[in-house]
Amino acid sequence: MGNEAFERARREHKPVFLSIGYYTCHWCHVMERESYSNAEIAAVLSQYFVVIKVDREERPISPACTSHMSKRPRTAAASL
Repeated sequence: MGNEAFERARREHKPVFLSIGYYTCHWCHVMERESYSNAEIAAVLSQYFVVIKVDREERPISPACTSHMSKRPRTAAASL
């Protein structure tokens, strides 16, 4: 995950859909199967968002970097 995705989001005036998970996480696999692997849902996500998917086992992220995310409402995708 480099700056390219964030630059693209700014350029296209789209919010970032950030999915942070673990390879061993059951719900991460559910999201993969039901959302990212479904062509229709993936098309909607790509139309309205710049999607970034991060596996925390491959790219560890400090909890300090993501602690503010839990304080924000998670309704952007629900309004589609």
